[in-house]
Amino acid sequence: MKELIEEGIDGDRTDLLIKAAVRAASYGHLHVLRWIVDDLGVDPFLRTALSASFSGHLEILQWIYTGDPGGFIENSNEIFEEASGHLHILQWILTLPGINITNATKNKSFKLAAFDGHLDTLRWLLTQGAEAS
Repeated sequence: MKELIEEGIDGDRTDLLIKAAVRAASYGHLHVLRWIVDDLGVDPFLRTALSASFSGHLEILQWIYTGDPGGFIENSNEIFEEASGHLHILQWILTLPGINITNATKNKSFKLAAFDGHLDTLRWLLTQGAEAS
């Protein structure tokens, strides 16, 4: 990736880097995401957070939160919903200060976890106020 950018790829550099960042977050490649954000100055915060959440990469979410806790809190319901199949991420999100996950988000997460067969997540969401309707 770095070589392609240095050689001058045709097209929008920022768009290319955003796509690379989202892919890195999806596959758990924190070192690549850090390079794109820290060294190249491109920060597709929400897209990478959603991708990491959906794919179950807690380490990446923790790094994103450290860099922008306010943005994370502001988008926490959407990030929570994307993590519906990853109990460890849902539990971590609820430990963060200032987080307020709505009942509607918990209910939607419950339905998504049910679709994917995540029994432990379903049981836990019920203890957190989700309704099995």
